[in-house]
Amino acid sequence: MKKLFNISYIALFAVLALFSACTEENEYTPANPSAETNPYKFEASTPSNVILALTDSVYNVVVERADATEEVTLPLVVKGDLDVFTVPTTVTFAAGEATAELQIAIAPSMEAFKNYYLEVSIDEKFVNPYLPDNNSVCLFTFLKEDYAPFAVGKYTAWLFGAWNALLEYSPMLDLYRFKDCWVKGDVTFRITDPETMAFEMTAASFPTGYDYQPGAPVVANVLAKYNYFDAETNTFYFAYQMFVPALNGGFGEDFDTFQIL
Repeated sequence: MKKLFNISYIALFAVLALFSACTEENEYTPANPSAETNPYKFEASTPSNVILALTDSVYNVVVERADATEEVTLPLVVKGDLDVFTVPTTVTFAAGEATAELQIAIAPSMEAFKNYYLEVSIDEKFVNPYLPDNNSVCLFTFLKEDYAPFAVGKYTAWLFGAWNALLEYSPMLDLYRFKDCWVKGDVTFRITDPETMAFEMTAASFPTGYDYQPGAPVVANVLAKYNYFDAETNTFYFAYQMFVPALNGGFGEDFDTFQIL
């Protein structure tokens, strides 16, 4: 690897919170006000940020219940971009079934690379506000995009380590992407010369998703003139200064690399 920089290190602590898909609220069932478990809830693994393909026309959400004895129709409250989404205001559990599927219809008018919002909640009559472990509301952000896998390889970050990574490509945007490259925050670039694979980054700096300390995030500043592609090793070289703006200091400068395997 070609090195152009002196490296200075300071202690690094990664602080990243993963947010649950459904906001946790409390639920109550009039039939059993002393219930200690959640009578109805959205599946805990339901994502809050939903990425759709350009051809997707439906999205399904799973609702769960504690008592699967009888058929039950559960009322729902729906808010958001209802010109794009069609959502039933009830979901029905068949007798003997502990889960039911809520189908969200997506209109063809939904634009690519534009965020849309939707809130689906269980009717408050079936929500117990005193239970802390209920998933009674789901807040969704939907995004349609055409990014698809382009290459797999090994990404080596000079400050953060190495891992297997996926490089994606969007024909609509003519952009390559490392989604949530280090921790959180996409890194994108455009090939400017297909013969040499010369490229340019789409932004001058990127959030890494790491905090040096609370309130002091680490930012990757692009050193564009040093970026290049090595055809012999099939490797992209990305030159970065890792910087902490809140402290007006950083870790030094060097290359991240992505070798296509």
